[in-house]
Amino acid sequence: MSNISNKVRLIPSWAGSLISGLLAIYAPRLLDAIQSVAIKSALTSILGRAREAIKAVSDSNPQNVEQLEAILKDFIGQDIVPLADGVITEKIALIGNERVRRGLSILSVPVIDSLRLLTDENPNNAQQAEEVFDGFVLDPVTQEFIIIDLLTPVLEARIPDPLLRSFILEALSTGIREGAEALADQDLFNAPRVLEAIKVAEKRAKVQVLNIPSQAA
Repeated sequence: MSNISNKVRLIPSWAGSLISGLLAIYAPRLLDAIQSVAIKSALTSILGRAREAIKAVSDSNPQNVEQLEAILKDFIGQDIVPLADGVITEKIALIGNERVRRGLSILSVPVIDSLRLLTDENPNNAQQAEEVFDGFVLDPVTQEFIIIDLLTPVLEARIPDPLLRSFILEALSTGIREGAEALADQDLFNAPRVLEAIKVAEKRAKVQVLNIPSQAA
């Protein structure tokens, strides 16, 4: 933007009015042809900001740089983050695997929050980023997903010995149960649901243990 003159109109006012008018006429037709709600919302915002930019460089105000910088700042802060959130949400909804869909929804939260803090008025991004990370890690929803949908399946997939796997799952269950009792006044994940998921995996391991002799025979 440093090469943009502050002293002259970049576009004659009549040309600016013509372009803006054409956008107003044809933009709705373009948007009507788009099925994706998120993409349609993104294009609506982009076209709206484009009209603002055209007006800025074709009006009588010679401060072109300042006007365009203000438009860009508003676009990033007010439009980009909600647009990214909408696109991510829409794409995740198309995923058939419920566990993957839920995991990506949870993981998208700190991503959007990080974008939001980078475009706000607070210059202390490092402290804000730490708060975003802490909030994500300490969120009971995140913790529950990690234990039920990540840790337990990984233990089942990576520990072939059912006896060892059963022992580890039982130890994990005991630790969670005791921790939930000790931290009863804290905002924790749903302990009964987590324990039930581990119990199911533990039962599968014990069934395999019982079947080992018959398989060997």
